[in-house]
Order: sequence, then C-alpha cells, then structure tokens
Amino acid sequence: MTTKKKTPMKRDTLYPRMFVSIRSPLEEEHASMYRTMMDVGVVLEHKDLVKRCGKIRTIRFTVIPYVGATQTLTDLLDQEDPEKDIILDVDLDGFGTTSPGAMAMHEAIPSYEDLMRIYHTVHDLCDMDPNYWQQVKANVEPKCNYERGLHHGPPFRPDVPNIRISGKTKRRIRSLHHDENMEQDTRDMLEEMLEIYSSSITETLKGKFTEKMDAFLTQPFHVDESTIEPIIDYWHQVFKAVFVGNRVPTVIHVVRSPFYTPHHHLDSIECKALDALVDSFGPGAGVFHSKEVDLNRSGCGNKFPPKLQHDVGEHEHVEHAPWEHDIHDVFYRWDENEDGENLEEKA
Repeated sequence: MTTKKKTPMKRDTLYPRMFVSIRSPLEEEHASMYRTMMDVGVVLEHKDLVKRCGKIRTIRFTVIPYVGATQTLTDLLDQEDPEKDIILDVDLDGFGTTSPGAMAMHEAIPSYEDLMRIYHTVHDLCDMDPNYWQQVKANVEPKCNYERGLHHGPPFRPDVPNIRISGKTKRRIRSLHHDENMEQDTRDMLEEMLEIYSSSITETLKGKFTEKMDAFLTQPFHVDESTIEPIIDYWHQVFKAVFVGNRVPTVIHVVRSPFYTPHHHLDSIECKALDALVDSFGPGAGVFHSKEVDLNRSGCGNKFPPKLQHDVGEHEHVEHAPWEHDIHDVFYRWDENEDGENLEEKA
C-alpha cells in the first residue's frame, strides 16, 4: 500500500507576535496609567480600561509575516496621523513560549525537546531554528527545516525498539479533540511517543490527559534556548529601523507573561530584551513598575540606574488576589478530586 507524502505547512501563526498600538495623543492621566502597567504582567478587565480611558474605540489588528516586517510596519505607520502616540507592547513570551497546558504536560513528559517533537509532529511545523531567524533577519524568505517532527526528522527514540502500543495509549489519542483531523500516520507516531511516557502520564495527570493534552496542542509552544537570542536580535533590528524620528514609542509596555514565558528562560529573555530596548530607544524616563513587582527578579534591574527606577505604588488589581513574585515557578495544577473521564481505569 502506498501512502501520500505529507506536505509540510508553514504554521508560524502559532507563534506570538510583537504588538504595536497606535492611539490618539495620550492625556497625561492616561499616559500615567500605561506607565504604571510597565512590567506588571497583569491584564485589566475591559470595564476597568473603560473606566480609566473613557469611551471604547475600534481596534484594528493587522497580522504581518516575519519576513519584511520592517517595511510592512513602516507602511502601516505612514498611514497614521503622526500626532498619534505609539505604544510598543513587548510580551516576553514572544521570545520563548510555553502555556498552562504545556506546563501540565511537562510534569508527565519532563523533556522539553520531547514535548517540542510531539508538538511539531501533530502540527507539522517549521523548526524555526537559529538558521531560520538568520534568514529572516537578512530579509530572505526562509527555508524551513522540519526535523523536529517525526514526518521528516529522525526516529523519536531509536534506543527503544519495537514499541508495543497499549490499548490505553490508543484510547488516549482517540479522546483528543485534535484526533478528528489527524491523519493515520500522525496518529501512529503520536501513539509511539506517548507510549514511552504512559506510566508517567498515568501517575501525574490523574485522568486529566485529554484536557491537558488538548490545551497543550491548542496553545502556542516554542521552548528552545538556542533561538532566544536570534529572535530578539531580529526584533531589535526591526525596532531600530521602524521607530525613528517622530515614531519613537511614547510608552514601552513590557510584560513577563506568567504561565507563557518559560520560567527557566525568563532571566535570559528579560535581560536580552531590555538590552535591545535600551539600545534602540535609550533609557528614556526610566522604568515604572507597581510596588508588587520585583524589578530585579531576573537580575536585570541594574540596566536602569536607581534614579530611573520608579515605584508607582500598589497596582489597582481588578481581582484582589495575593500577588506572587514567583508566579512563573508555580506549576499549573488542578484539583485531583475533580470529576472527569478517567481513562486510567481501563487496562
């Protein structure tokens, strides 16, 4: 029997982007509000934003490809009123991305590389390795490698030959929402990968495999230390080319993105990103942060001298829950007593 060769898809839309927000000239009160959000990493409810900023405005989102981003952003800004303020929103998970679903799966599958191989096999994604970003930086349409996925890459665990797939693993795969659109060869590969971790999945996920695996496969995921610097270098180049003259952002909003920036890469990502921002725009008026935020948590606070570090007091959270400085280090957990389909009871 012959099988149809799978054609790789360019699915880089699963990766986060930088956001540039173009607003009407900010009144001092509004500008101050945005500065207090600097580095906070919280999301205000819409009603709170309306209360602070007045009437709701229509927002236009334009998704642009990585290649040619400099020219595309320049063209978009050329269409705008030069008197408008620009807010550059830098979510640190744009340089390395995990998710609550991925953190749950990481307890069962402790190898990030194995998680990447599972993710890339299901979605047949471009590796987006350092070579990819070098080509993007050179404004060349990148040639993608697809070595992480099993469709085009090496075997998952050549050291474990003749893997016998249990009925439990087959049922787990069939329970996934993603199984509906999964081709049989992909399903076979996923069964092989998950069979190796079957005992760990049973022990750690407590019958929540379907929920956590579907969440993992639905959300963006890219945890690769080798690409942190190339991605930041690329956006550094874009920032310096686009935001010049009267286009310098009024406010730069930096967010640590709890549960989405890999906690073990946060220090490296934050320091390198701040280096790029300070080099592109200078220190400006400094960094503004709420009292709850430990500015030097990642060891990068010394990039701003003490006179440019501004504690603006307690942040007005919508939900008055205790603030956790180490929120990145808190795994996404669930109540083991919750009701749910318990596939582990079936042999």
